[in-house]
Parts: sequence; C-alpha cells; structure tokens
Amino acid sequence: AFALAVPVAKRELASWAPLQNPELVVSMLVTWNPLMETNLQRGQVFCESIFLPSLRATLCTWEVEDFEPCLKLFESCRQAMPAMTVDALAEQVLLPRLQTRLKSWDPRHDAVPAHVWI
Repeated sequence: AFALAVPVAKRELASWAPLQNPELVVSMLVTWNPLMETNLQRGQVFCESIFLPSLRATLCTWEVEDFEPCLKLFESCRQAMPAMTVDALAEQVLLPRLQTRLKSWDPRHDAVPAHVWI
C-alpha cells in the first residue's frame, strides 16, 4: 500500500506552497492516517519522504522576519506528523536559519527588532 501511496502523495504535493497553505499537511495526512497507523515506522518514513523535501526547501528560502507563516506551518506539522520528524526539521533547518539571521542582525540597519521574530 505504501508503494502506491508515495507517488500519489507526491503528485498531490507537486504545487504545494507550505508557507501559503500549511493546512494541507494536516488534511492530506488525515486522508493517509489509516495507512500510517498500521505501521508507525512506515508512517514516519512516509512523512519524511513526502513532506520533508518540500518543507526543507521552503524553510531554506524563508525570510526569518516573516515568522507567522512559519509558526502556522509548524503548528500544522505538529498536529499531523510524528513528533520526531517535526523536531528533526526544527533542529536541522529552522534553528540554524534563526541562528544565522540573528548573527547578521544589526539594530542600526534592520527595521524589525530581533525579539519580534525569535
């Protein structure tokens, strides 16, 4: 069943913009939930192979100061994806982006205070 689900899910996500439509992760995973509940490990692999590439690519180009869409995206991911997967995404992509931006933040030139987007 997973072998059939992966191409279908990838096709459905081809035009997904995670920051503009974060709820799609929840609605899509609700559809696939019965399949994932039968084998939690496969469910995690499913999330990692289907959603993580889009999420990583989006977060690598995300403007850190525009934090609200990212918050909504992570809230949606927390509702639908295994906690280990979401934690790894935050640890491997989100936190390094925040650290890099914070190091380059300059109060003389940046209009948005750092405490607003951290």
